[in-house]
Amino acid sequence: MRRKIKRIGSTVFICFLFLAWSSMGLATDKVTLNLNWFYVGDHSPYFVATEKGWYKEEGLEVNIIPGKGSADVAKKIDVGSAEFGIVDTGVGIVARAQGAKIKNVSMLFDKSPYCMWMWKDSGINSPKDLVGKKIGAPPGDAQRTIFPALAIANGFDPSIKFH
Repeated sequence: MRRKIKRIGSTVFICFLFLAWSSMGLATDKVTLNLNWFYVGDHSPYFVATEKGWYKEEGLEVNIIPGKGSADVAKKIDVGSAEFGIVDTGVGIVARAQGAKIKNVSMLFDKSPYCMWMWKDSGINSPKDLVGKKIGAPPGDAQRTIFPALAIANGFDPSIKFH
């Protein structure tokens, strides 16, 4: 397990981080990694790499900060508040289409963990059943950004109000 964490936290991430960092022509070894959300378990490899000194061994000082959703992180990277961030691919595509100057250098999940939860007796059995319902999601969340694509693909108006 330790070898797997080191491989994920060090080899893959440092490789992509270093390649992207060097291609940006940064003159300093201090960089910020903006996580997609507050600290959760799937972020542990980045903290393990920091704790073990793996970033430092590669000449990097990585400041890891929590995020408020992929859409928020994409904006922060675009304006230069962070050099790197975790952004869902769908959100990155939307951000690029809107003119953001961000680049995808790696994927963490090969299948997105997007989901919606509802009561069993809610009557919601398909995406079209969401019409007229209230949907709750944080403002910077990926689901808010990609929901219009889900609605259009399922033949209904994407202007559902989020709460």
